[in-house]
Amino acid sequence: FAKVGLMSELDLSDYAYSEIAGFYILLNLKRNVFEAINQCKQTYEDIDWVNLRQKRF
Repeated sequence: FAKVGLMSELDLSDYAYSEIAGFYILLNLKRNVFEAINQCKQTYEDIDWVNLRQKRF
């Protein structure tokens, strides 16, 4: 069984330009959401919760 690359399996002429553009927009959106969630997670982990609990606002 020979490995075939993804691009050789797809005939992009089967898809409208708007469908291809929509797919790439969706991928970009998902990547941005994933990166934002990771930034939130990192910020949450960087907070000194013990020190913050001891201070009163």
